[in-house]
Amino acid sequence: MDVCPECNAPVRDAQTCEEIYGQFLSLEFVDPGYGAVHHLTVPAYMLQHPSRLSRLGWIVVRERLCGFLTGKLDIATLKAHNNHRFAQPKKGGSLKPNRDSLSIPAHIWSLTIASVSSADATTYQGDIRRWAEAIVVDSSKIAASIV
Repeated sequence: MDVCPECNAPVRDAQTCEEIYGQFLSLEFVDPGYGAVHHLTVPAYMLQHPSRLSRLGWIVVRERLCGFLTGKLDIATLKAHNNHRFAQPKKGGSLKPNRDSLSIPAHIWSLTIASVSSADATTYQGDIRRWAEAIVVDSSKIAASIV
């Protein structure tokens, strides 16, 4: 069976993680029931596919995901922070991938995007939250070692 080299997810219905992610984003942009967890979907996917982020980016995205899951961060606060951040000159490095990107062992992930069902919005929301929570737990040792 083919698996994703970054997160070890099995190819599902001949679809790669990136293809599943694209379908999920489409659902989230079209249907508010699915879109209610967009703030969890994107960071969860990015954390499991670290080639899309710099080391700093991975740390920041993980902190944001933790904030969303604990209720310490909301969309309005994130938007205000991003507006301020992008209005200022860059300090401290880029969040985009670079030669400092992390290499995370794919086998650490207990749930992947392939674990999420999009059968209906309620199931999807619950699965996205469980996936995001599992990522935070699974990545805790990595986060502690790079901070």
